[in-house]
Amino acid sequence: MSGKSERDYKKVFRAVQSSEPVVTSFDADFEAWIRKGLPSMFHDPAIHGRVFHFTQAMWINVQEKGQQVAYNSMDDVHKLLRKVFALPFLLAEDIAPAFRQLRLKGTASKDLVKCMNYVHDMWITSSIWDVTSLSVYGRSL
Repeated sequence: MSGKSERDYKKVFRAVQSSEPVVTSFDADFEAWIRKGLPSMFHDPAIHGRVFHFTQAMWINVQEKGQQVAYNSMDDVHKLLRKVFALPFLLAEDIAPAFRQLRLKGTASKDLVKCMNYVHDMWITSSIWDVTSLSVYGRSL
């Protein structure tokens, strides 16, 4: 694929639509257009995110919120954020309750609270990605 534009994705999706066997499940990075575009071109597709892309987005968020030094030097912050990074390995129905418990512990600084708010807004209650897309529990990676 030459790019990540809507046109590029549609071109790839059309090629997949004409393939055999019929494709019903997709592993994809967390591009908003993938989440919106696949259902418009495939009937009820199962869309699964990739842990790498989740943890990459999380790490960028940690850096943007000024928590990289705390992550590297404070054991409690490191352990808490590593647990957040591991959320995709839980059953989908366990991710939100586990995050709620972790969020209660993430109040040590306003920047850590901002990190937890990002996870809540972008991943736990997102209108683009649902928690089932985040979970890789029981999947071959």
